[in-house]
Amino acid sequence: MGQKTYASNRHYLGIMTVKASALALALLLILISTHVSALTPAVNSTHFVIYDLANAGQTYDQELDNYLEQAYSLYTSNLGMKMAPPCSGSQYTVYVVPSINNGTEAGITEWEYTYYPNTGQIINACIAYINISAGLSTQWLEHTAYHELVHVSQWAYVQYTAIPQDYPWYIEADAEGTASYYTNQCPLDQDYFMYNQYEYDPYDYYGKPIINMYYYSAFIYWLISNGIGPATIEANVFAGDSVVNSWLDNYYVQYLLSIVHGQDLCGTTYTPTFQTISIGGNTYTFTVSLQGLSAQYYELQLPASGSIEISTSGGIVDSNIQLNTTISTSNTTLYVALVNPTTSSETITVTISYTPGIVAEVLYGTYDVLNETLSLKLYITYGATPISGDLYVNGTNSGCKQWLC
Repeated sequence: MGQKTYASNRHYLGIMTVKASALALALLLILISTHVSALTPAVNSTHFVIYDLANAGQTYDQELDNYLEQAYSLYTSNLGMKMAPPCSGSQYTVYVVPSINNGTEAGITEWEYTYYPNTGQIINACIAYINISAGLSTQWLEHTAYHELVHVSQWAYVQYTAIPQDYPWYIEADAEGTASYYTNQCPLDQDYFMYNQYEYDPYDYYGKPIINMYYYSAFIYWLISNGIGPATIEANVFAGDSVVNSWLDNYYVQYLLSIVHGQDLCGTTYTPTFQTISIGGNTYTFTVSLQGLSAQYYELQLPASGSIEISTSGGIVDSNIQLNTTISTSNTTLYVALVNPTTSSETITVTISYTPGIVAEVLYGTYDVLNETLSLKLYITYGATPISGDLYVNGTNSGCKQWLC
């Protein structure tokens, strides 16, 4: 069975023939080897060798190494995450560089892998090197170190070429969300709510790192917050031969339903944007179009307590409120999520049926001990309107003719 070798990174995957790819890889390794041999490591630690190509300074280089070693220890010893090995030696090569992609990236992890071309199965994968930008703040430096080591871990789980070649949204979401949770720094997670990312199909983002991919880190943060650790996430997401991952999709639908109540991200609560619907009559009907794995959120304002039924037709939709069933509510404001649990677009017709409830409020009462009778002063409304007519209690006419008796 033949195999191919590719040198690639987490941003672009070159499609080359075996001969051209092998030549490119050989030249790359020669250039790196020649360049590194002329350099003295700025830091040489247990798991990392850091070369400073940007004159960032010993303090910066040592701080970076400290964060890398801390992340490595946490991920492997505490969280049980596997790590892809270095391509050469027992330490990971790290370069501090002046900038990456014209200053648009804080870090980048380069990898190599070999695979069987007829099945797409990866034989082995390794980490060629990690680039970290100079000039990052202390918080960004820590966050970037934790982010890039998640990419190192991801490659220990990838078993087929489908995921790295497609480069779906969850590669960056996983790295960013994990880094945010364990550094307690959320520089991009909150943008999930700021840009209403829940309205869009996550699988529309693929091919190379796109800023929107990072916004889905809020979802990964939620997974970890609910006890689903990074090792479990990576084992269930990156080991398969399909880009679309039903395990992750099912959890994402649960996440879309849950954030109707808001989400805590690094100590701050964020909520989606709610569309307000005021129920003035007995029914209200509207149509909503949902992209795959997306949601819309509504604030229903009722005139008074009563019963309500939200019925849907025309497509598949989930909600935090039981659909097609009449429910009673004492609240006059309801928050509703409508979520498309499929990977295809759905157009849904929604009908809200509202029936006011009868509310009897005891204003005061007196009890006659001798006659053993209880007299109550009641305030009775139907919806928000005082009632009129006869009032029966246990089938007996009470004699009341007004809403106050």
